Amino acid sequence: MRLSARYAIRSLVVAGVAATGMFVIPVAADAAVSNCAHWASGQTGFVACNTTNGSQYRAHVKCAKIDHPDITNFVNGAWVSAGPSSATCPAQTFVAGVGHQTR
Repeated sequence: MRLSARYAIRSLVVAGVAATGMFVIPVAADAAVSNCAHWASGQTGFVACNTTNGSQYRAHVKCAKIDHPDITNFVNGAWVSAGPSSATCPAQTFVAGVGHQTR
């Protein structure tokens, strides 16, 4: 299909959507989880977020071996709707990063 034909079809589709007032606005999957704070203490990583609509989050902690920091694994905390979620790295490892997962 030539470029001008593609442009014309796209213009018609956009005009049709605008005329009907139907707009699709993409929403991030974790839009109901915001303002998350991440921190670590000892071998444990923590996360606390604001939530709406019954959303949940949990700590997602990257652990690295003390004697081989390039060897890593991840541990997850419990799902929560409010308050902190925490995950603790196993023995002989340390917290190399703290993030979160949402659902």
